[in-house]
Amino acid sequence: MLGIDLTKEDIRLVCLRRRSGKAMVEGVLRAPITLAQASDSQALGLALQQLISRHHPAWIEQPAVIILDSSQGMVRRFPSERLKTYLHHGRLQRSAADTLTREMARMFLAPAAQMVFDIDYHRAEEAGTLLIGAANKSEVDFYRRMAHVAGLRLERLELRSMAAMNSVLFSKKPELQENHLVALYIESNQAEISLHDHSDPGRLAFFRFDNPPGDVSNSSYRELIEQLHQLLNTLRLRQETQPQRLLLSFGEGFGSGRDKDLARQLELDMEIPVTMIEPETGLTSPSPPIPSDSLRGYQPALGAALQGLEFDLRGFNFLHPHGMRPEKRILTSWRPWLALTAAVVLAVIIFFLYLVGQRRAQLNNINEQITLRQPKMEQIQQAQENWNLFRTFLAADENLPPLQTGSRLSTLDILCELTRLFPDTQDAYITELLLQQNKSGAWEITITGNVRQSEFHTAFIDRLLSSQLFRDPRQAGPLLQVADNELYPYSFSITCTLRRNTVTTP
Repeated sequence: MLGIDLTKEDIRLVCLRRRSGKAMVEGVLRAPITLAQASDSQALGLALQQLISRHHPAWIEQPAVIILDSSQGMVRRFPSERLKTYLHHGRLQRSAADTLTREMARMFLAPAAQMVFDIDYHRAEEAGTLLIGAANKSEVDFYRRMAHVAGLRLERLELRSMAAMNSVLFSKKPELQENHLVALYIESNQAEISLHDHSDPGRLAFFRFDNPPGDVSNSSYRELIEQLHQLLNTLRLRQETQPQRLLLSFGEGFGSGRDKDLARQLELDMEIPVTMIEPETGLTSPSPPIPSDSLRGYQPALGAALQGLEFDLRGFNFLHPHGMRPEKRILTSWRPWLALTAAVVLAVIIFFLYLVGQRRAQLNNINEQITLRQPKMEQIQQAQENWNLFRTFLAADENLPPLQTGSRLSTLDILCELTRLFPDTQDAYITELLLQQNKSGAWEITITGNVRQSEFHTAFIDRLLSSQLFRDPRQAGPLLQVADNELYPYSFSITCTLRRNTVTTP
C-alpha cells in the first residue's frame, strides 16, 4: 500500500505491507518539485511516475492513498445527542445525511455542489457518533487526473489532518490508557492538532508558521500555545472533559535536542503531561531498518497507508464517497420467484377469462331485452312522429316542457298588439311585416313602414319597450328619407323578439 503526501515543495511516498497483523515499512521515496509542477496535474503525475519508476518500478502496481491538503477540507463530528433520532441500527437515514451535509456546506462557506462529502461509519454503532468529512471537489478532481497520468491504482483520497493524526495514534504506546488526548504533529511550517476522546477525533485544526517554532520567545511557538489554549477553552465552555495527555510528534528539522526542549516547554505552558511519539513505534522494518529520523517527515503518508491497509483507524475516502451505507444484499434463489411469477400470471389469466365471460353474458341478456321490446319501441316511435305533426297546430305555451307544448304562434294577438302600439294612421303606416325564426329558435318580427316625422318612429320604439309581447326592440337600419313621398318622407325598419308566454287581447 502506497501512502503519498504531496506538498508544495516535494513528493513524499511510503510503501507499507501488512504481515501477520502488523505493518511493515518496505521503503520511502522523496523528490523535490517546483511550484509550477505542484499546480499542474499533468506535470505532477509525470514527476511521481518518474520517481517510482526510477527507484521501485514494481510499486506502481500497488494500491495507493493520496492525502489532500488540510485547507481543502474539514471534518465535523456529530455526537449521539444529535444523532439519536437519525440512527437506526447504526445506519443513518438518508434525510438526516442530507441535512447534516447541508449544514457542513454552510460551515465551509461553499455551495454543496462544489464539495464532496463522505461519512465515516467506523465504530458509529458502538460510539453513537458519526464523522462527516467535506473536501473541495476541484481538489479531488485534480488528484484524480494526476493519479491517472502517473498510472497509479488510486483507491483513496484522505485529508492530511486525518492521516497525520492516525499516524500519531497508531504509534501510541499501549501503556498509555488515557481516553482524552490532544494529538499534535509539528512540522517546520505547520502543525496539525486533534482533540480525542475514547480514540475518537472530536475536533481537528491546523495552522501554518512563518518560522519554525523554537524557544519561548519565538512568535511561532507563542502562536502555537495560543491556538492550543483556544481549543481547550472551547472544551471548558462546553463543559467537556479536559485532555489528560498531549501526544507530541515531530516532522523533519527538530533534531539535536530541539524536540525534547520544545516538549518540556509545552508541558509547562499547557500544564498537561506530554509524551513524545516516534513514527516507527508499532511498525516493523526490513533489514537494515530505516532510522526514525528519516520517518518523521513521512507521518501523514504513513497514516494514509495504514488507513488503506484497513487498520482500526477512522478516516474518509473522497475518491469513492459512500455517504449512505448500502443495504446488505440478500441473495435468494430464482426458483421461488419463478414459481411465484407463474402463479401470478395464471391467476391474472383466469380472472381475465372470468371477466370476459361475465361481460358476454351481460351482452347476450341486453340483446334479448332489445329483441323483446322492439315491437313496443316501434309503436312509441310512430306515436312520437304523430305528435310532432300534431303539435304544430297547437298554441305555444312555455309553462309546459318543450316536448309537451305546441309550436303555433298567436298571429292575431301579434297584429292586435301592433295595432295598439302603432302611431295613428295619419302619422305612419306599415309597408311590410315579416315574422320568422332566428338561428337560436326564437321568433322575430320585422316592421317596415313610413312616418311623417322622426319623432313618431322614436315614440313607437318606446311603446314596444313597454309591451309585454315584444322584447328587445331595435332599429334594423337607419331612418331613411323617401324622396318621392312628400306626406310620409321617412322610412323606418324595426326588429324585435316575441315573448311567447304573454297573451294579449285586442
